[in-house]
Formats: sequence, structure tokens, C-alpha cells
Amino acid sequence: MVLDKRVIFLLLLILPSLAQAQEENFNNYANVEVDVFVNSNISIDYLKKTSNIKYLEVELGIFPREDEIQSIKSKEIFSSPEAEIDEKENLFFRWDDVEEKYLFYSFDGILNIKNDFEKISDRIPFPIEDLSADIREYTEFTEFIDANDKIKDKASEIVEGENDLYIATYKLADWVKQNVNYNLTTLTADALQKSSWVFENKYGVCDELTNLFISMARSVGIPARFVAGEVYTNLYYDFGNHGWAEVYFPGYGWVPFDVTFGEYGWIDPGHVKLVESADYGKSSAVYYTWESRDVEVNPSSLEVRTKVLSKSGNAGGFVKLDIKPIISKVKFGSYIPIEVNVENKNDFYLPLTLVITKAPELVEGENIFTLLKPKETKKFYWIAKIQDNLDEKYVYKSYLEVKTNFNEISKSEIEYSKDYDLYSLENAEEIISRYVEVDKKQPFTDIELNCSWDKSNYYDGENAKISCLIKNNGNVNLKEIQVCLDSECKAISLRITEETEVNLNTKVFYNKDVRIDLISDDFSKSKILQLKVVRIPKVEVEYLGNKEFSYNEANNFTLKLNTNIKVFDVKLDVNGKIIDIDELNNESKQDFELRGKDVKDGLNINLKYKDELGKEYETKTEEDVFVINIPFYIKIINYLKNLF
Repeated sequence: MVLDKRVIFLLLLILPSLAQAQEENFNNYANVEVDVFVNSNISIDYLKKTSNIKYLEVELGIFPREDEIQSIKSKEIFSSPEAEIDEKENLFFRWDDVEEKYLFYSFDGILNIKNDFEKISDRIPFPIEDLSADIREYTEFTEFIDANDKIKDKASEIVEGENDLYIATYKLADWVKQNVNYNLTTLTADALQKSSWVFENKYGVCDELTNLFISMARSVGIPARFVAGEVYTNLYYDFGNHGWAEVYFPGYGWVPFDVTFGEYGWIDPGHVKLVESADYGKSSAVYYTWESRDVEVNPSSLEVRTKVLSKSGNAGGFVKLDIKPIISKVKFGSYIPIEVNVENKNDFYLPLTLVITKAPELVEGENIFTLLKPKETKKFYWIAKIQDNLDEKYVYKSYLEVKTNFNEISKSEIEYSKDYDLYSLENAEEIISRYVEVDKKQPFTDIELNCSWDKSNYYDGENAKISCLIKNNGNVNLKEIQVCLDSECKAISLRITEETEVNLNTKVFYNKDVRIDLISDDFSKSKILQLKVVRIPKVEVEYLGNKEFSYNEANNFTLKLNTNIKVFDVKLDVNGKIIDIDELNNESKQDFELRGKDVKDGLNINLKYKDELGKEYETKTEEDVFVINIPFYIKIINYLKNLF
């Protein structure tokens, strides 16, 4: 029996059903309880009488996840007919020997979502220095979360000079929020676009804004991942599909950033997390796998329904908030500078949104997104315009009101009549300019230089290939750095957290340093490379002895050995007489005894030795000597040999 074996998967597209409006009042509550129901069905057409399905398996990747904010109070996993169910990272449903025409599966969970956020009390250094291998995955670019030079340049520009991870991440998120339009009327509503496309065109839907934010974060070494789920919106007064991000903060974990809603470091309790991934453009909601013969398997779309069950408790109380007009009494038609003073009462960072909810016509100033450090106080400014066509018989009052994303509220009043002083827009802007404080950055340069070379040992005068990995660990962009080795220099530039490889060549010599120099207008750095350079050994042999040898007598002589460096395994062979020496350093004298008849053809000296790396060398020399007192019969024998 031949069976067809197929796998299909369905993507859960982040549907463009949401505008940038948030839910109306969830943020008033400390806890929100919701029911999340995920389900789908499969219809099966049996084409022949012999049709069958050996097995059919569903891998469900979209269902509620638990974290510090979201917990599952109860759940029911159901299938019809009854399937074998396995709960791992994803949910698996398996039916064997299927005969039914319809299969159904579902997850129904009751969730409690806290109106809370990760309370980060310490400054986490930026750039991030060390990340584990499992977190480094979230600093790599993917098919949809890509990055070109324009994205990398802009991300580095935004965070340049920052030494605080939370502030750097916050600025990246706010840049995307302020500079990329949420737009449902474009082709992004029907097909997911890459980050590079969104950056170039400056519009997209929630998942694309999120992808661009993640790309910019990863460009400067900040780990970030994509989260998909459901969120409540007052656009339809219901839940719909949505995408946001989570950023990894060392020592704390994953922290949510929803750039579409302007929630940086927190998310309102109308968010329901269903899946997280490195690149949601490739994440699958559900996989179907089966082995069959002569059947058609038709999975339906995955349906997710979320319903609010209850809201309880009170949220807020994080800040001390005060709103006031800098000038409280003005003439009709005046422009009023308004100051809002915010004090973080806590020992942790506080992501804050300020909204003017009551005021005359605002001509300058919109909703403000800011981040307060522990116990920090900040001031913010708006300008409002007073009507100029009012009845001069009366004195008027208007209310001012400001509200935070955590529902803290402050109120004040403005009084105006024809008898007070007139303030122009220029007057109001000049007054505000006296109060505005400029953020102070703390730029620092930290460049990492790690070099390697092509061999473990070199001989004196040999060519070496040097490869240096240079990384910018500081918080400023580095331009026109000269990387020099001897007289050879190469120019590089490095964005924040960027690294590059530079290859150089040089001749190396014994007792001469190999030094890499990094030079720019703002800094210099040098590194001595610890290359091992070995001198080439040279052993000289000097004969010390009489030039005359008596034929039958033993004659003594000495050889003096001189070496420039230590050598090993020395073997000295003089006319077959051998002396072994383990090590030889500087000068050594070796004594020999040979008869004249043994050296009648001269002294043949053969010297073998090794250097410290084990390379063998050989030196051969000859020394002329005279043999005297040769017996008469030996002379005759030698004469006859020469004839033939």
C-alpha cells in the first residue's frame, strides 16, 4: 500500500484590524480576567472506497502563554473525536486510523492579566557586553526583521551617547512611533513587508512597526523578539489580532514594548500573549501533518475569540503629578505656557505617558511619552491659546487637566479677561525656553581589539598574516579609524556594537614587537601581539689539534662547537666515531682519539642538530691532516690501488 505523506502549515497573519486607539478603561484596574477560546476544524473527503488516513497530527502554536503578567487560572483542551494530546512548547493533537469526515480541536483558557510591569531598579549598562548563546539569537537579523545601512545608521544615531539600556531602548521605540505612520490603506494590510521596506516608506501596520523597532534594537546589540496575540481596542470595542515586541534586559528578563500603542516597557492589561518568536513573519499558527491514501484534507482557518469576564482592583499611584499655567492671568487671545511637573515616587524606572485632557485650544505640544528614572522629577510644557472674541464685561476661567497612562490626574485653572496682559506665541515660547532642560548624555569610547595569526610559531624573518576583529563597545559611532601594522594602515568606521575584521601582513623578527595601532582624531589604542618567533640556529665547528697523525699511533684532538642559540639532540660524527649531546648552548669542546690509519683520507665531520621546534639541521665539514710513519707495505698496496 502506497501512502501519501503531507505537511501543511497555516500562518496566522497579524490582521490590520486595529488602529492606534487603546482600550477605553482597562488601565483603571489592577486585574483583568478574560476567556480565550482557540479552535478550528478539519474536513476530510474520502475519494475512493479504499481511501484511508493512517494518522493526522495538528501542532498548535497559537494559545495563551504564561509569564510574570499573564497567568492561566484554568484550561480545557478538547478534541472530537478524542485525540491523543501532548502538551509541550506547542500543543499536539493526533488521531490514528481516521474514519470520520470532520475533526475538531480547541483550547479554552481563563486568564488573569495583571496591570503591572517589570520594575527595573538598576541602570543596565549600554551597550550590552555579554549575552548567553540562547539570547544572542535575538540579536540576529532574519528574513522579515532585516537591516540595511540606513536602519543601522539611524539606530546608532538615536542611541549615540546613551549609557543606559532602558533609555536607549525607549528612544528607539519612540522614534518608530513618531516617525512611522500606522496605515491600513496600504499593501501592508495584505502582505507582510520587511523592516527595510517599512523604514524606507515610513508606514505600515502593527506587526511591521514592531518588526522595524526590533530591527533597530538588534542593530545596536539589543535582544528583541516578536510577540503576537490579542488586544482590546475601542475601534470595535472588541479584541483583535495584534503584534508587539519584547526586549531582553539582563538580570530582569523580557520586557514588553508596544510601539503601536506607545507603551514602552509596559503593556496595558488588554493584551493577551499567544506566541513569541525571533521572526514572526515565519512563525506558524498551526501545522498539519498526515499520512493517507486517496483523501483530501481541508483545514479551516484558526479562530481566536477573547472575552472579558471581570475587572477588579485599582491601578496607579506611581507619580506625584502637578499641572499649572506658568502665567495664571492673561488677556483674551493670549498664548498660555503650561507646565506639568512629574515626580517618580518609586525606586524603579517608570515608563509614562502624559495626556492633556482639559485645556483651551492646544497649539503646541502633544501626548508625551517619557521614561522617569528612580525618584526622578521632570517638567514638560504645552502652549494653549485663549479665545479672543469674548465678552469684555466678564472674567473667565478654564480648567487644565493632565492624566497619565496609570490614571493619575492633576487639575488647575487659568483666568483671563480684557484687563490682563497679552502674551503672544513668541512670548510663550520664550518663557518655556527658560525652563526647558536639555538631556545630558554620557558618551564614552570603548573599542575591543582581538587579533589572531596564521601560525603558532614563526622563524626569524618569516611573513605572518594577522587577522584582527575590532568591535565598538562604546556608545558613540566611530569614524575614520586607522588600523596600522608597521607602515600598512587600513581605514574603518564602526557603528555602536558593530564589529569588523581587518587583515594585515608583516615580516616578524626575533625580539621585535608586533604592534597593532588604532588611531583616530579622538582616541588611540595599541596592542602588542604575543607571536612566538624562533631564531634560526647556526652551529660552527672549529678543529683544535695537530695536523700530523702517526699511522699506527692514537692521536688526540679537540673540536670546538659554537652555537648562536640553544640546540637539541646534537649528533657529532667524526669518521664514524659518534658523540651524542642532549643540549648545546654557546660553546662546547669535544675530545676525540683516532689513529692515523683512520684519518688517512682526512677528517670528515658531520654535525646534526634540532631547533626548539624540532626542525633538523645538518652541517658537514672536512679537515685536512697529514699521516706520517706509513708502513712500506701500505704504500705498495695504495700504489697498486691507484693503478687500477
